[in-house]
Amino acid sequence: MSINVDYPELLKLFPEHLTPDRSESASLLIWYLENYYRLDTLEAQDAVCDQRGDKGVDGIFVNDDDQSITVFQSTIRQDPHSTIGDKSLRELAGTISQFETPESIQNLRADPRRMDSR
Repeated sequence: MSINVDYPELLKLFPEHLTPDRSESASLLIWYLENYYRLDTLEAQDAVCDQRGDKGVDGIFVNDDDQSITVFQSTIRQDPHSTIGDKSLRELAGTISQFETPESIQNLRADPRRMDSR
């Protein structure tokens, strides 16, 4: 089965996650985490932190078994003729650097501008 990723057809994949207080890209990320990471809805919603003060992290998944952290970025492009370019990739690389060492993670946690945890 193929998935139509053209906007606005893409939105038909996750209508249950589209709410006034959540961006379309956050809704897409929740759908992705449910369908590809096999998280239940509550786990997927908890993994998404796409809000003001999120330090460039749209979602984060900590796998205790693998001792790994996966950082997610989610973007929906509405104009099929626009290009994303490399700016988003450079910003993602900067975001990931916040998780490189235990010290950098502690600095991130200690930042008073960080988003409040849920």
